[in-house]
Amino acid sequence: MTDKSDALLVKMLAALEPPARISPSAWAEANLILPRASNAMSGKLRLTKAQRGLADAAAEPATRELILMTSAQVGKTTALHAILGHALCGEGGPLMIVRPDEGDAASYIRETLDPLIAASPALRKKIDGTDNKSLKTFAGGSLALASAYKAPALSGKAIRVALCDEVDRYPAVTSNGEGAPIDLVRRRLHTFRRSLLVLASTPVFAQTSRIAANYERGDKRLFFVRCRHCGDEAPITQARLHFEPGKPEGTLLKCEACGVLVDEPQRLRMVESGEWRATAKGEQGVVSMHINELASEFSSLAKVAAQVDGAKTLEQRKAVCNLTWGLPFEAANEIETDPGELLARAINLQAPYPAAIDSITMGVDVQNNRLEASIVAHTQAGEKWVLDHVILPGDSASTTVWNDLAAVMGRTFLLEDERELPISVTFVDAGFQTEHVVRFAHAQRAKGRRIAPTFGRAGFDRTAVKEGAKIRGLMRGLVIGVDNLKMNVAKALASGTIHLPNHLDAGYFDQLSSERLTVRYVKGFPRYQWEKEPNVRNEAFDTLVLATAAATLVNGRAQSASKPKASKPKLSIAELGARLNPTNRNQQHV
Repeated sequence: MTDKSDALLVKMLAALEPPARISPSAWAEANLILPRASNAMSGKLRLTKAQRGLADAAAEPATRELILMTSAQVGKTTALHAILGHALCGEGGPLMIVRPDEGDAASYIRETLDPLIAASPALRKKIDGTDNKSLKTFAGGSLALASAYKAPALSGKAIRVALCDEVDRYPAVTSNGEGAPIDLVRRRLHTFRRSLLVLASTPVFAQTSRIAANYERGDKRLFFVRCRHCGDEAPITQARLHFEPGKPEGTLLKCEACGVLVDEPQRLRMVESGEWRATAKGEQGVVSMHINELASEFSSLAKVAAQVDGAKTLEQRKAVCNLTWGLPFEAANEIETDPGELLARAINLQAPYPAAIDSITMGVDVQNNRLEASIVAHTQAGEKWVLDHVILPGDSASTTVWNDLAAVMGRTFLLEDERELPISVTFVDAGFQTEHVVRFAHAQRAKGRRIAPTFGRAGFDRTAVKEGAKIRGLMRGLVIGVDNLKMNVAKALASGTIHLPNHLDAGYFDQLSSERLTVRYVKGFPRYQWEKEPNVRNEAFDTLVLATAAATLVNGRAQSASKPKASKPKLSIAELGARLNPTNRNQQHV
């Protein structure tokens, strides 16, 4: 054999040799260019240590499913693009990206994927630019983009690699009811012996989180960092955040082993040298990974502390739990109340009452055979005392029981500083016996008492108190956004900022714990809602909520109920309070 033939044979064998194996992170850093229009850090991609671990786990020989449960600000989407590009320019085959809905899929293609392809020569050369938006073909395969709503796109031909992003925002079932989107995608992967399913998401609700449930199936990898003082290696958790409320700029990171506090530059050095470690055995072939914003190079201690410090409402705390800590939110953990514990904390409460009391309100619930009323004292700082809970038996369609309620409205309460306070504002639930409630309120206003018929409405986006429609031509009712109010009351009960009297029976305390915040699917999506325990009455809780709502109209100012973001009410709190003021000559026409 001649030298020429030897050289030719070497070239032929070299051409048949499979390409050198390269990790997804190495491929991405060599080939991906981040477009200027959609990235704060445009140009050639540089992955963080944490991102490399997220991407490279997809290429481990044993990985069949990769579960990424992450917070915001950790570069999850970039890691997914590294996995996608590595698969597309490597083994190829039919690939799929699944987004929560059609609108999200369209905006992802337009604002993220297409600009990435245009900016990255390796992708631009590979993908046929003439394809339609939902299907992109390339030599050796195709890339389909699907909505989790549409069953046909999820249950058609076989797929080798499927990237399902933001899975906690997927509907419970597809639009035609064929099944759960993730289950349909899994069926499409069965044809290929070496298939890969990637599920990624910021978690939402604990009870319904798909990403959290799947994370539990895997080996639960966490990003460990090393303390430069004692050498202890541990993940960065919420417990390690150390700051003074109201001063997030001075936040430090605490080592739970030695107690040393480190600043932001030292945190960054720890994160840059961190590593992923499995903390469980998990199902065979299932790799699950979790990371929060404290382990990100794109955030800071001060930014995380500001988010935590500013989370006051339910939605804000949920956002911090999901987006900052990368954990599913469980509201019940914040508001769980036990009747026995509430009863044990009850105090001997009688006149003279604490001098700190600023006002007294009453909430009334109407039943067929009785009225129930809670009388609650308030301070401007938000502290409350339940002075009494009164049950007035009698037919609520007769006048006798309403006369009894009028007598209760006339009660006064002596304070330690010798002030004697009346009941300032009374709210009566008019959802039942509406006409009797309105006529009673009209008569009491004529006597100079501040009273309003109310209608409770669910929805965490509702304003606490808002003017409603006119009732029976006599007065306007008030619409009460009960969900946030119930949350505030339940949390105050759990924390002890509502003081309860010990002269009420055990049944009263059972009623205070009669409702639970649960998650239910509404039109295919999870939503929080209050749900009453079966066989337990809830009038004590409802009247306490009404009395709390009434405090927003004391002197026309919001005292103790939070005001969630919502559409602007017809009247301000001050204007609503003025309408109930007995000095207003037009009050009887409200």
